[in-house]
Amino acid sequence: SEPTRQLKVLTWNIAGFKPSKLAPYSYTQAANTRAISALIASCDADVICLQECHEKRDDMHLSRTHTLVGINASHTGFVQLWIRSSIAFTTLQQVNAVGWPSVAATLRLGDVPVTVSSSHLPPFRRGAIDRLQIFRSMFDLMHVPNQGMILAGDMNMRRDEDESFEQVGVVDAWKEAKFPNLEKWTWDSYRNKFHGNDMFEFTTRFDRVFLRNCQVSDFCLIGNKPEKATEGGKSYSYYLSDHFGILCTIQVPRGAQGGAAASAAAAVSRERKKRRVTPSPGAYTLISDLNMVEPRFTLRARVTEKSDIRTWSNDKGEGKLFSVVLVDTGGVDIRATFFNEAVDKFYKLLEVDKVYVFSGGRLKEAKHKWNTCKSTYEITIGAKAEVRLSEDAGEPKSE
Repeated sequence: SEPTRQLKVLTWNIAGFKPSKLAPYSYTQAANTRAISALIASCDADVICLQECHEKRDDMHLSRTHTLVGINASHTGFVQLWIRSSIAFTTLQQVNAVGWPSVAATLRLGDVPVTVSSSHLPPFRRGAIDRLQIFRSMFDLMHVPNQGMILAGDMNMRRDEDESFEQVGVVDAWKEAKFPNLEKWTWDSYRNKFHGNDMFEFTTRFDRVFLRNCQVSDFCLIGNKPEKATEGGKSYSYYLSDHFGILCTIQVPRGAQGGAAASAAAAVSRERKKRRVTPSPGAYTLISDLNMVEPRFTLRARVTEKSDIRTWSNDKGEGKLFSVVLVDTGGVDIRATFFNEAVDKFYKLLEVDKVYVFSGGRLKEAKHKWNTCKSTYEITIGAKAEVRLSEDAGEPKSE
């Protein structure tokens, strides 16, 4: 019979290590970080998929036992993927470099390859189309015939999205394991009042582990048991994150196509698919065509409004920002907001009624309660973005 390898996979949205609002007043973010770190360490997972992390920080000292595959930004915080240091892997740059809120790699369990990913897909019900498009595109880039595949993370899925995701060609690990409802909800705000007693109450499975050519042999939730504390004569019961994590043991059988043949087939397939989802160099994207599946873009647009510089100060620190409204030849407008170093770099450059080329910004869902622009998205621009005055000062044209 074909050999089978076992892989222990953990995925958890850790909410930026922030303490629950129901935790004792003296309970700090550092203390919550230590508690999350201890729980993750006790799980002894081979693959650790984290969402809502800090950028370029190993807050939990995972590097002592695991290797960081990569970090990518999501709509909230960052996505990380860690692999046990004894397991060989190759990063999947065709996934990691696109700009999706995902990180992926191909692992080698002896001579058995398996692709894995950590993701934090767009939120809210209105993000359903973007979620599915990103998931499908990731599947295409990760898929090798007969090879194991594990896609884990905070998928932000609603209950009516199950079928469309599974039709891509994967199975839901929780459904496959056939475990009772007790181990079902990764979001349960009836009992987990992480954001306060007045938060909206509902249950759902935002967090998932999807499999292809693999089987799940064990499945449980983590972080779903309340922490207990007493302070000033008062008893406290709270959770480490607003999400519960997933820990599952996965059996990865050796596929019919392994070793060098799999790598060669994957390279050809992925390069072809990469060309399909990557914009041509030098091409301008219309604001109306912006989407989360192809989050890397270059806009040529006119500045129609520009705000003053504003500053803020809160428990997360201090900063400054300004925003502009951009309109391109398609007639759709979008708000772009510049933060901190980008304020110093671009504020004097940008002038109302002039045309500029913008690249390197990040898309996020527009909050139309405060944003009256037509676009579904808004743009966040940091110091690494590029902004230059267009050589053609005439009406922007899509290329």
